[in-house]
Amino acid sequence: MRHVPRVEGEWIVQNQLQPRTRARRFLRPLMGIGAFAVMAWAMAGWISISSSPAHAEPTIQFRAIDTLIAVPFAGEWYTVSVEMLMRDDGSGSLSQEVATARAELVARFPGAVEITDGEVTAQFAVNGYWWPTKSAAWSYNPDGKPVGLGDEGGALGGGASAWTAGGFSFTGGGSTGAGTGACSGGGLDGTNTVGWAAQGGSVLAVTCSWFQGTGNPKTAIEFDMQIDPGWNWTVGNNPQVDLQSVLTHEFGHALGLGHSADNSAVMYPSYTTGTLKRSLAGDDIAGAQAIYGAPATPTPPPTASATASPTASPTPTGTPTPPPTPPPSATASPSPTASATASPTASATASPT
Repeated sequence: MRHVPRVEGEWIVQNQLQPRTRARRFLRPLMGIGAFAVMAWAMAGWISISSSPAHAEPTIQFRAIDTLIAVPFAGEWYTVSVEMLMRDDGSGSLSQEVATARAELVARFPGAVEITDGEVTAQFAVNGYWWPTKSAAWSYNPDGKPVGLGDEGGALGGGASAWTAGGFSFTGGGSTGAGTGACSGGGLDGTNTVGWAAQGGSVLAVTCSWFQGTGNPKTAIEFDMQIDPGWNWTVGNNPQVDLQSVLTHEFGHALGLGHSADNSAVMYPSYTTGTLKRSLAGDDIAGAQAIYGAPATPTPPPTASATASPTASPTPTGTPTPPPTPPPSATASPSPTASATASPTASATASPT
């Protein structure tokens, strides 16, 4: 009798020897070879599965979700713009997951109120925000980063520096021990920090930008950014979830941009795993320059023209000076003749010779 049990993903064929005919004796080696082949194939498949990356994901979409919340802090109210990238697995459950994620986020901030779409009040204005200096310094806290992720500093720096083309400058990027409390209920600490923190549900990353409640546009105060380390982050040119692509998008939110309808833009509200989106499209640049203006074009230095070496002028040849004209010889004037009426006689003046 033959039994085919399944053990740990491997197929093992057992045979009970029944040497009744020569034919069965002949088939026995073939069955053994077949069993070995099946077991080897199964083992190869198990090894292939086991050697796959621990967090490998099929190609999926991440959708950008926006929300505004009013947060009380240190006796004042601040408006906080929250941008989340969330996985959309196509099951139709995204709306419920978004509602859950928003509720969890608001719950991080004691006393916070979500500002629903279209709600504008004197206290919670929803106009855009900006950095008046056209720059913002940021730092990176590597605590909690995924094990084995290398050169994430280069990916983060590339995401930040991409926006120079839009007239904005992210400066700094050094390491810090500061947290990301602006995204987790800790309030403001005066530092714009990018760091790692687990998120609920299917959230990939979140950026929280705090800005003042008055002015148009509002003045940005601080931003923090949290990246969920549980995804299959990569930094090379064979991406799963490309860190630089995602961070370029998030830095766009930090400087004050919303989303773009242009699917080639970095600020398009979705990201597909396995793709690279690290360079700004024309629409991204136009959006940033609408806030900050075009970057100044440096004036090229004047081109030095060749200066001719002065040529020695020949010494002029002396022109002979004519000898001085001798003074005129004095001519004796005749003595006047006395007359009754003495008329002066004009005396002739000799012309010089």
